[in-house]
Amino acid sequence: MRGLRRSGPLVASWFELLPPNQQPTARALHKVIMAEAPQFDLAVRSGNLAYALAGRFALVLAPHRTHIHLQLMRWEALAASFPELDASARGQWRVRLGQPVDEALVRRLVQAVIGDLQAMPPEGAPR
Repeated sequence: MRGLRRSGPLVASWFELLPPNQQPTARALHKVIMAEAPQFDLAVRSGNLAYALAGRFALVLAPHRTHIHLQLMRWEALAASFPELDASARGQWRVRLGQPVDEALVRRLVQAVIGDLQAMPPEGAPR
């Protein structure tokens, strides 16, 4: 994964660099994601927190002024199963700041993303 910043301190400082009103929501999402999939590799990419599995991007936490986007990298494959995803925003799920995180939905999304990635052929394999 070219261009990633993978250092543990950089990932940890990503949360600290968020405005105080964004930190609780971002931390809550991250906690559920990592509890469900501790095998994710973490990286800071374009100011967002990216989660990868076996060298493939899976999810991204992208902070915004009023919400945090949980972005699925291969959302098209999962859109029919998750009406919560905003197809017009390319498969993002908007979590409003200060609102409780739907932990069950996050767990289901993470499981679906991992299943989708594991069903893909390895990179470089003939299709």
